[in-house]
Formats: sequence, C-alpha cells, structure tokens
Amino acid sequence: MPENQPSPSQINKKGLIKDVLSNPVSESKFTIIEIILMLILTLSADAAEALGTFAAAMPAIGPIFPIVAWFYGQTISAIIIFWLIMKGVSFNWFLGGSGIELIPILNTLPARTIALIITIAEDKFPPLKKVTQLAKAKIPAK
Repeated sequence: MPENQPSPSQINKKGLIKDVLSNPVSESKFTIIEIILMLILTLSADAAEALGTFAAAMPAIGPIFPIVAWFYGQTISAIIIFWLIMKGVSFNWFLGGSGIELIPILNTLPARTIALIITIAEDKFPPLKKVTQLAKAKIPAK
C-alpha cells in the first residue's frame, strides 16, 4: 500500500461522518463563475456526443456528425484537464469520466459532466478526499 494512503483500520468511519457534518465546506480553488462555465462546456460536449450517436442513423449527416461531436468532446476534455492542472486540483475523476466518453455507445451518458461535478465536490468538501482514500485502500493493489 502506498505511503500516502491510510489503511482502512487507520480511518475512523465515525470520525469521517463527524468531519463531514461539522465542517462541510472548505475554501475552494474554484469560483462560482468558473464552475458554471466549465459545467456549460461539459454539458454541451455531452449533448453533442449524445446527438452525434443518435444522428448516426440519419442518411445525410449520419457519418459526419458523430466524428465532429467526438472531436468537439475531446477538445472540451483537453481544455478542462488543462484548467484543472492550472488550478492544482486532482483530475483523476475527470480523466476517468473522459475515458468513458471514448467508448462508442457509452458516450451518450453524461459521464464527463458527472466526473467534473465529482471533481469539484471533492475540492469543496475535503472529507470526500478521505472517502476516496478509504475506497482506494480497500481496493487491492495489482
């Protein structure tokens, strides 16, 4: 087990719940304007990819629209990953959500938007970091 991750026995679950209830919000690295702009971008990318998947059956734009939507979605993902790196925030959740978007049928799901919301929530609520550390500690290393 890596040094920076506590073992499951070291994390007090009752203390974790107490932390969440007593200090739910910390100083976030994100402003509300940034959050709204990035959510608009991710929602538009997810909507374009969903429309691209459904438009594939149309004869005129069927072959073109999914490719354009895919490039648009990947461009938005690159912009947001760069933004998260510049903010100094862990982008593991967002990277996983963007990875789901690479699977052809699953890209109709709003995984990128959900992953961004989880990334922002993890930054705003520090006790969630303890929850993710607990989950990582329970997953056996390969």
